[in-house]
Amino acid sequence: MTKVKTVHVIAELASLTVLVFFMYTVFRHARVSGVAWDSFFRLAQVGLVIGAYFIGRYLADHHPETWRNYLMVMYVVGAFSFFAWARYGTHVEDADPLFGGGEIVGDFVPTEVQRSNHALSIFLTYAIAARYGVYKKRNPY
Repeated sequence: MTKVKTVHVIAELASLTVLVFFMYTVFRHARVSGVAWDSFFRLAQVGLVIGAYFIGRYLADHHPETWRNYLMVMYVVGAFSFFAWARYGTHVEDADPLFGGGEIVGDFVPTEVQRSNHALSIFLTYAIAARYGVYKKRNPY
């Protein structure tokens, strides 16, 4: 082996050792079922951000004026964040999987600051992705 390859192998082994130690420490103290569900919901959130990006691209395709694209994106993201604001602290129980329904049950009573912070974080996250989608559709390079 050459000297450069040896250095790369040593660096890879060192980083692998650090990763294994970190994972050992994490799994020793973590609840795996909770972490698995948390990871699933994080991936779902990433999927929603990617969906916002493609909604921005779709709106850029169907509306020729640039200012109208950005305005439509803000309307869609604003409506989504409004519904998230209104439903924060609640969930639906006993809903039929096909026809919906069920009862809306309050998990906790959020303060207006908590509710507004939740809606604002959702709005900013999806607005940035959707506006970037419009920008990339308008300027492909």
